[in-house]
Amino acid sequence: MRILVTGAGGYLGSWLAPRLRDLGHEVIGFGRHEHTDLGLAAWCVGDVRDLDALTEASARCDAVVHLAVQPQYRSEQDPVFDLQVNAQGALQALRAAKAAGVRRFLLASTSAVYGAAAGCLDEDTPLAPVSAYGVSKGAAEAYCGMYSRAFGLHTTILRIFQVFGHSSAGDLRITVEGRFLTAVLGGVPPTIHGNPATAFDFVHVEDVLRAFTLALATDLPSGLTLNVGSGKLTSLQELADWCLAASGIASAPRVDTAANSEARPSQYADLSRIRRYLGFAPTIDLRTWVFETVVSRQSPVVRRQRTEN
Repeated sequence: MRILVTGAGGYLGSWLAPRLRDLGHEVIGFGRHEHTDLGLAAWCVGDVRDLDALTEASARCDAVVHLAVQPQYRSEQDPVFDLQVNAQGALQALRAAKAAGVRRFLLASTSAVYGAAAGCLDEDTPLAPVSAYGVSKGAAEAYCGMYSRAFGLHTTILRIFQVFGHSSAGDLRITVEGRFLTAVLGGVPPTIHGNPATAFDFVHVEDVLRAFTLALATDLPSGLTLNVGSGKLTSLQELADWCLAASGIASAPRVDTAANSEARPSQYADLSRIRRYLGFAPTIDLRTWVFETVVSRQSPVVRRQRTEN
């Protein structure tokens, strides 16, 4: 297939675009800055809000994978820009796909659309976002549904939970697991900001990539939404304890109770639907990944000292 990947230079895109290329697809990257290092068939520099640029990039494509996004940690700083990129950008990508005769459209969405709902959430859980990011992504989902119903464009929404894993360049990220690991690899305990009991559904980027490749290769009903997660909860306390145990630091994590003190729901993905349609099950465990990451990144001197002790 000839596949356009918007946001191909972002975190998920820099993994997914080369993966699709390696699977034999002709991949066209789209983003504000060119990334020739990804080795794609072509790259289109443009703004995701620009319909003309997206329509030109979508020409002769069989599928569009829409990853372009204003990240959640930036959305509250400028909610208007967040709306323009996440909601308007998705609408423009859908309009371009329809105009170009694209057969399939995949949208990367987020569990943030569930808002304050807690516990095990299936795809029919009412959407009640409590952040600008969640609202804008919920709007993007609604546009996908409308284009499926009104115009017959085949759409699939992948609603992704908390992604973990290093960057495609091998760096630790600024996400919570990346910050905790950076701390312990520097010889200090991690700091938990807020309630240590707050828990998340952490899913490895490799499992997310597999969900996308399966969705592209499978004959799915149009308009389908699929949760992509691990199907279990991990608390910040557990994550911090694993990082400490892996690094050999005999100390408790620091807790900054003043930060992010408002209660956050602990929510995890019901995977019944994605298991039924794609045969998907997560394969990479967070705890195992934490220990393997510490071992691979600790200096030989530290590893030798731990072995001797």
